[in-house]
Amino acid sequence: MSLNSNLFHPSLKSKVALSYLLLFFLSSCFLFAAVILLVWGLFVKTNDSTMLQMGADIQKEYLIGRRFDRHGELIPAAECDPGYLNQLKAKSPGIEIIYIFRMNLRKSYYTVFACHNNAFYEMRIEPDGSLFSRKVPVESNIPRFRQYLNQKAAEAGTINLYFNLIAPDGKSLIATDLPPSLKNVPEKRFLTPLAGNETASFLDIQTEGAFFRVLNMKFPDGNRLVIGQNINTTRERFRVISTWFFTILLFFGLMGGIIGWFIARHFIRGIERVTRAVDMTCNGDYSQRVESLDEDAEIKHLMIRFNELNERTSTLMYELRTISDNVAHDLRTPLTRMMGTLEIALSNREQNDHRPPPFTALAQAPV
Repeated sequence: MSLNSNLFHPSLKSKVALSYLLLFFLSSCFLFAAVILLVWGLFVKTNDSTMLQMGADIQKEYLIGRRFDRHGELIPAAECDPGYLNQLKAKSPGIEIIYIFRMNLRKSYYTVFACHNNAFYEMRIEPDGSLFSRKVPVESNIPRFRQYLNQKAAEAGTINLYFNLIAPDGKSLIATDLPPSLKNVPEKRFLTPLAGNETASFLDIQTEGAFFRVLNMKFPDGNRLVIGQNINTTRERFRVISTWFFTILLFFGLMGGIIGWFIARHFIRGIERVTRAVDMTCNGDYSQRVESLDEDAEIKHLMIRFNELNERTSTLMYELRTISDNVAHDLRTPLTRMMGTLEIALSNREQNDHRPPPFTALAQAPV
């Protein structure tokens, strides 16, 4: 019965310790989830940025080839003369500028590679203001581009990296060796629809023993590059970090429960002393006083009030005993007199009961 009572009505120390444990555990779980999501997001973001940079390098290799070195420095559009770009767009309406190269001679000299109607062009404005435009024969780069992709796949390992250049009609133009873990995956699963002006999208393909992050990148000429990268190493690294982080949080959660126990013990130490004094008082010992040590203000106030209550109760009990003694002393003399009178009355009655009646003596007299 006592065990069940303790189970359903735990002590204050247990409640405080469990509260601290629950608080630390919930806080740890929230922190664990937040950190894990943040770390995983950073992993994914870093990996996606690397794949996008790889796709950009492959696109440049595919469209321009090794000839881009002779055009100077590749620069972003923001560093190009806006007047030059406006003049170029005015002479060739509808073009989509892909690359801008700058060669610094006496003055900046720009060469632009642009796409128009799925064709790729090398363009520049000559010093006399005329437009130079030449269609770049991308098809001629295919043999060398195939060798370039095979080399990159071999450097990373054919089980870790996969390339596939797909025409707009879905026909594969160039494809490296498919990793063994992707042999049974339909080719359509690698393709994701691109919404609007979107040029790149990602998807995940998980198989037995492998997890691939796949990049779909649309080239300006309409072809699509598929890059599949095995991120098992990244996931394994993430799993190790998660395990260590969860272990640390579990340890701190347990420490929170232990710390809560000691804090609760410190808090209720004064209450336990007051409780013991109350138990002694209930048994009739009103001399109990609780000495205040280093308790908090609330516990100290409870001790002071308890001592005052016991002091008043002790005084009242002393006064009650004094009154009882006085009353008993005052009633003792009249009671004694009454008892003496009753004893005398009872004694006389007994004597009268043993005396013979007068008519008996008359009956025994001689005639």
